[in-house]
Amino acid sequence: MFLLSLSLLCIWCRKELRLEELGDPNAFMTPLQRVEDRQHAVQTWVKICNAMNVLRISNEELKAVCSVLAAIYHIGLAGAAKGDGF
Repeated sequence: MFLLSLSLLCIWCRKELRLEELGDPNAFMTPLQRVEDRQHAVQTWVKICNAMNVLRISNEELKAVCSVLAAIYHIGLAGAAKGDGF
């Protein structure tokens, strides 16, 4: 779901968040392979967007949410993992 939501961002947002290429291996997010899974994820994202509209989430707040998702994506690219002491 996270990866799909990031891929649906506008080109400008993807460039700003350094998400031009989303195909790299990631520890936290796996691209959806089946068409049915992608369709379901798109439908879910539309519901999330509709809910954000109902809640009157501003563009700045949406940008903050996308920034957090992008940060999670980038941490996954870096190979971050939970250590033994946690």
